[in-house]
Amino acid sequence: MKPVRAITLLAALMALMALIGCQTPEVSVDPEPVHPSRRPYMQWWREARFGMFVHYGPFSQWYEHTTPAGKAHGQKGKGLTGEAWDRHRVGLLKPDRNFAEHWAQVAKDAGMKYIVFCAKHHEGFVLWDTKLTNFNSTRMGPGFDMVRPYVAACRKYHLGVGLYYSLFDGHHPDGITARYDAAARRRLSILSRASRPSGVVGKP
Repeated sequence: MKPVRAITLLAALMALMALIGCQTPEVSVDPEPVHPSRRPYMQWWREARFGMFVHYGPFSQWYEHTTPAGKAHGQKGKGLTGEAWDRHRVGLLKPDRNFAEHWAQVAKDAGMKYIVFCAKHHEGFVLWDTKLTNFNSTRMGPGFDMVRPYVAACRKYHLGVGLYYSLFDGHHPDGITARYDAAARRRLSILSRASRPSGVVGKP
């Protein structure tokens, strides 16, 4: 093959590869995994696009390991067990009472359409009032129900309300064995359905 012809062929191949690389593949969304009753919410979420996800709880206390005050607090917890240890774990969680108003204002000013608040993470600390466990924000740590003002602030600023709720609960005995024990999973599922806040998730 002559050099000029080879160079021409190589240039054509490179142009073709560049053209193929610039093509945006069509993304298909399989609607089957989403239950029909939830599809309107999923559609609203896809169209809203921009929102805020807030993690707040014992798991977010990264400063406990980085600041002098946090390290001193961590040292005081050594040897504690039971409820004393629970109270110590959330002892640094002291949010301002106007936290929700601030979050909602920031979200609105940024052009966001919704907020998702982590109401219970894997460690099991519940951020609303419940009779099913003392490991909640009204009895220790913050000292008040955090979900209620969050929902009210979102409504005030016309933001979609979302709650992240972990079915896994490391604070409950069944939460440790649920991965391997079907009976424990059933008990934990019943407990979760009974304790979670209801009627607050949806469009503004």
